[in-house]
Amino acid sequence: MYKIGIIPPEIGNLRNVVHLDISDNFLTGPLPSTLGRLTKLNYMSLSRNMLGGILPQEIGNLKNLIELNVGSNSLIGPIPSALGSLTNLNNLDLSCNQFNSSIPIELTRLTQLFHLDLSSNKLSGKIPSQIASMEDLTSLDLSITT
Repeated sequence: MYKIGIIPPEIGNLRNVVHLDISDNFLTGPLPSTLGRLTKLNYMSLSRNMLGGILPQEIGNLKNLIELNVGSNSLIGPIPSALGSLTNLNNLDLSCNQFNSSIPIELTRLTQLFHLDLSSNKLSGKIPSQIASMEDLTSLDLSITT
């Protein structure tokens, strides 16, 4: 059964949650900045919803994240440079959104990353040359970035 609604700001009160998966629920609206309070999270998937607005900078507070998937939404604006502080990430999926910036050089700090998917966005600019220093990266998808 699919749910329709928003992610309430009160979700930030769930400070002991380590695994958050609310994908495939037809959720709309912006991502609340209070997600940045969930500092024990190691997995977050908000994929395949209808979420809009920006990816809040507060996501950078989630230092324990190993996997972040916000793919297949309608997120806009720049890819936040704060993602570069999530140095435990192994998997980052921002695909199928409307991000419209260059790839932030801060993403190259994610030295444990093995999967990076930025496909199907509106990215511009050059691919940072420092991406070559991401030695653990085994999957890089930058396809269909118009």
